[in-house]
Amino acid sequence: MSNTRDASGTASGAVSPPGPGAVTDDSGRPGAGPWRIGDLARESSLSVRNIREYQDRGLLPPPRRDGRVAWYDEDHLVRLRLISRLLDRGYTIAVIRDLLDAWSAGRDLHDVLGLETTVSRPWTDEEPGRATLLQLRRRFRGQLTPGRLRRTIRLGLVVPSGASFTIPSPRLLDAGTDLVAAGIPLATVLDMVEKVQRDLKSPADRFVRMVFDQLLPPGSPDGLPTGDELPEVTRTVDKLRPHAQLAVSALFARAMQAAVDDAVDAVARRALAGHDAEDRGAG
Repeated sequence: MSNTRDASGTASGAVSPPGPGAVTDDSGRPGAGPWRIGDLARESSLSVRNIREYQDRGLLPPPRRDGRVAWYDEDHLVRLRLISRLLDRGYTIAVIRDLLDAWSAGRDLHDVLGLETTVSRPWTDEEPGRATLLQLRRRFRGQLTPGRLRRTIRLGLVVPSGASFTIPSPRLLDAGTDLVAAGIPLATVLDMVEKVQRDLKSPADRFVRMVFDQLLPPGSPDGLPTGDELPEVTRTVDKLRPHAQLAVSALFARAMQAAVDDAVDAVARRALAGHDAEDRGAG
């Protein structure tokens, strides 16, 4: 049986009228239910078929029944959202079932979902852009050969999407466009991007490892803090997120200043060396 969600994200089959809890409060948090299965499918962006499959395979507890009507509550919705996140990360149904069983022992799965959401939230508020191949070629003044296009895709600067391309970071692509417009060859710009991406992975790994080793030590039961500690860990991780970016930005600014100073000194030394050579020749 497939565990893939429908491409449309809509529920299959007939949809029942909204249940009494199928609303959101002022924060956008879903109400506590209960929902019929069609309404639960809409809330979770899954199909009715997938929900029934997860239930059959032991990932979802059975609903409460009122006569012939099955009612699902917020605990079912939280489980479905965790299942979706874990599937997106490549975990199998069997592994997800074991994780949910382990994490739900002495913990509220709402707290587990809260930590996963905080950790996985995008690290930028930048909205992706789109461009056609012709627009990309114009941006880079005819230097975007098929080989360089493949390289920009491999570096994640553009992502094929049908007949056009998604641009995950328009700011980054704009910076590359300006460098090419200033006379720097596109091949050189791509070399720089590849090296910087590789260099930045190391500090990112160090920061994440430091935080995880302190807040989620290897000895933690089932890889997570205990139930009472989990909400506090989530708040701490959320508080530390902006500090990671600010620290890297501050360190990069200092490194850039030092690099610029070194480059200016090198230009000055060349100028002085040339001046001294001219004086010797004149003498």
